Amino acid sequence: ALETEFRGQSAEESCYRELSNYAVGCKASCRCSWSQQCYPHRIPFKNDDGDVEDVDVGLCSISVALAVFTSFGILVLVIGSIVATRMGLQWNLDEERLQHIKVVKKAKSVKF
Repeated sequence: ALETEFRGQSAEESCYRELSNYAVGCKASCRCSWSQQCYPHRIPFKNDDGDVEDVDVGLCSISVALAVFTSFGILVLVIGSIVATRMGLQWNLDEERLQHIKVVKKAKSVKF
């Protein structure tokens, strides 16, 4: 019943956008974009007999693969920046220690 309402329209026309800007209707004829997948989304629908039933029309939202990839990328970025910051601070500390050792050796070599 619901599927026939969407037939004959392009994918963009058949996708209904909710207030939250999610595309609804991917279980009928609407196609989600490459970064999304179709999740179950039930809405009340009045059938030909006048009865109201819940129909799964589908809702496009971020795909699981993209969510995992994004989460992994953020994790790598955070760990990488922590490691880079730590290495930079250790390098500065090593430079300061070398300077201190040079000053101490120079001071010891000076005879009064």
